[in-house]
Amino acid sequence: WSGPKFVLALLEPNQS
Repeated sequence: WSGPKFVLALLEPNQS
């Protein structure tokens, strides 16, 4: 678990 940023990156790769 790397944190919420890791999840957001997977869910929304557009945000890079």
